[in-house]
Amino acid sequence: MDTLHVLGKALIKVREQYGDVPLVLFKMDVSQAYRCLPMHPLWQLRQVVTICGRHHIDNNNNFGNRGAGCLWVTFFSLVLWIAIVVKFIDDLFAYIDDAFSWEFTNILTFYQPYKKLLPTEQTNLLTLFDKIGIPHDEQKQVFGSPLQVIGFDVDPNVMTITMSLNARAELVTAIQTFADPHQHRSLKDFQHLAGWVNWALNVFPLL
Repeated sequence: MDTLHVLGKALIKVREQYGDVPLVLFKMDVSQAYRCLPMHPLWQLRQVVTICGRHHIDNNNNFGNRGAGCLWVTFFSLVLWIAIVVKFIDDLFAYIDDAFSWEFTNILTFYQPYKKLLPTEQTNLLTLFDKIGIPHDEQKQVFGSPLQVIGFDVDPNVMTITMSLNARAELVTAIQTFADPHQHRSLKDFQHLAGWVNWALNVFPLL
């Protein structure tokens, strides 16, 4: 799972190489990612879903399966390897089922299924998805500057990564609520808040 640190390094490298050229970011989301993977018939027997008293065999990778995430990441890593090594899509990163990267603002290619212009590298990746058979929904294939990536607002033209005002307010409220000395918290609550704070420190290291 790539972080914004690798995206930031890529953007710095672009600036060093091309100077102050206008850029856009693009982000792509795989539809029902885990469900793309068919499971072995012997494993399908372990995926019985009961609905209204009737039993159904789940043929595909089930989100509730403990190994589901590893299976998806393994598959999607191979897809990204093809995109980078075979299709020459540079600086392509991913976080679970989201892929993201950058493109020059004026480099656009018409993507026929959506009937609109998209950043060329985004069009190339969507074309690869179509060839492999990976489903995707139009409303989740976005681009722009700034653009929200992994919950942070990234602007490649002013070179900033930050949290939205709403996201910051929610985190501050959560910390203040958690710090109430009259409440008892479980270890799970501590771990949840620690993870949330750690996530914020990605863009506010001085905190």
